[in-house]
Amino acid sequence: MHRTSGGLDSASLFSFQHWCHLVSQYLLHFPSMTSRFIRKIGYLCHC
Repeated sequence: MHRTSGGLDSASLFSFQHWCHLVSQYLLHFPSMTSRFIRKIGYLCHC
């Protein structure tokens, strides 16, 4: 008999890697978003 935990572990590992990929992509794009937002606020404040 095969253990079902092996399949569950591989599935959870896959979802974990997918989640890490999404987080890394978000963190890569986050600085540009924040800088653009801060630049927009600075522009409004100067006007």
